[in-house]
Amino acid sequence: MVLRGIHAVLWARAFDSAFGAVGLVIIARTLTPEDLGYFVFFVSAAILAQEFTGEGLEAALVRFRSAGALDDPTAKAVRQLKLGVGALVALGLWIAASVVAGVTKADPGYRIAVGCAGLFALSLTEVRYLFAALQRDRQFYRYALVVPIVGAVKLLLVVVAASVSAAHPYGFYLAFMLAPAATFCLVARLWRMPVRVPLARVTDYRPIVSYAIWISGSTMLFLLMQRAEIFLISAVLTPADVGRYGLALLLVSGIDYVTVAIKAVLLPFVTQARRAAQVLGKLRLAIMVSAAVLVVLLIPYYYLDAILALLVPQKAAGVAPLIRPLFWAAVVSLWLDPLLLWLYREDQPVILTAANATALAVAVSLNLWLLPRWGVEAAAYIHLLSRVVSRAIQVGYQGWIVTTRRAEGVVV
Repeated sequence: MVLRGIHAVLWARAFDSAFGAVGLVIIARTLTPEDLGYFVFFVSAAILAQEFTGEGLEAALVRFRSAGALDDPTAKAVRQLKLGVGALVALGLWIAASVVAGVTKADPGYRIAVGCAGLFALSLTEVRYLFAALQRDRQFYRYALVVPIVGAVKLLLVVVAASVSAAHPYGFYLAFMLAPAATFCLVARLWRMPVRVPLARVTDYRPIVSYAIWISGSTMLFLLMQRAEIFLISAVLTPADVGRYGLALLLVSGIDYVTVAIKAVLLPFVTQARRAAQVLGKLRLAIMVSAAVLVVLLIPYYYLDAILALLVPQKAAGVAPLIRPLFWAAVVSLWLDPLLLWLYREDQPVILTAANATALAVAVSLNLWLLPRWGVEAAAYIHLLSRVVSRAIQVGYQGWIVTTRRAEGVVV
């Protein structure tokens, strides 16, 4: 069942990534380098904003599986938290962007991008809740059906935006904001899901929040580590440099989607397993799948220059040197992140937070030092280094747990 689930979700992510790549090429060809920089800033801010209601709450929904229905107490509490916090984050980003822009006289393009990012993150809350519920109940074929629908709807709206508002990134902001909400409404109607948000009891929130806060903090720090370069480049260099780096980051993000797909299938099996032997078997399978994916990815990596010259001819020369280190950074996560789900099962997400906080400190310090000297290329290599630091700490801690428990006579 695990292998079939991974196979289905990987195909779904492949189609979603293909739709996303086509949309990204359209956006990159349509916008000026400066406007592409604003668009990348919008995506980066949205990725961070959505994590306030993202992986932590979704992992809690899977971890504390109860009746297996969408209206069980855990599901009610998670859905209500996601929407409530998402609305607060969207409002907070609009206010913060306006205040900061007024005080610092910052570029208004960034202010609009941040405000729209909050609305995009809010739009994602319901469809991500649906993904988590399907993941919890191991309905991977339904999960695999919904994922490419989101990508297809987004691509359709991007094409419309490119034809209507080619001179500005605002149409693309709107396309990204509408796609998740439209997909959820469509799926909810087809599957006759309840659209009304049910009320949960206050006592239902406590175990969810206490578990989710560390995972959300860890993922937030990891995403900030991924995107810190974007914000620092925007402060030190030009919007065109933001666009170059962001385009490279988005082009390799498909590898992270594969990692997410593998984790999505493994999470319910790992966290709900009763015996450690069951978990180890699933993790070995994940290693084999990651190895197979890497072999496939090496083909486009070898022909990278030719592919970029075909897709984004005007920007290929500036993007290729950035993609290479970012590619290997994504491969580090592809190999190691599924194995770290063991820490979720052991209720040890705090070490994920600590490791990502350390890596973030390394990334910010080195970028502040090296960006003015070496330019945008330095950010790509710092990104690779910081990801290696984070995963080395997490894998080392997990190995220490296993060694300690074996020494105490506990079977792991």
